[in-house]
Amino acid sequence: MSKERLELVKRRSTLRMVGDGVHYADILDVYARIADWEEWFDAWAGKGEHYAALAREALAQGRRVSAGEWLWQASICYQYAQFQFSHRPEKRRLGQQKKAE
Repeated sequence: MSKERLELVKRRSTLRMVGDGVHYADILDVYARIADWEEWFDAWAGKGEHYAALAREALAQGRRVSAGEWLWQASICYQYAQFQFSHRPEKRRLGQQKKAE
C-alpha cells in the first residue's frame, strides 16, 4: 500500500508542486531517493532544512533578498513534507511548525 500511495501522490501532486514554486530539480531529486510513502516526509523536510540553512547563511551575510528566496523554498518544502501526511500527526505538526518559522 505504501508504494502505491507514493505513486498516487506523485501522479496527482507533481504539477501542483511545480505551480506552487517547488524547483523541478528538487522534485526529481526527492523522487529518486524515496521508494516508499513513509520516506516522503523526511525527504522533503531534509530539503526544507537545506534551504533554511542557506537562508540563515544569506541573512548572516546581509543578503536579505536571497535569504527571502531560500526561506520561501524552505517553507514550500516543509509544506509538501506534511502534505497528506495525516497518518503521522507528530510529523505533520512538525512540518506545519517548520513551514511557519
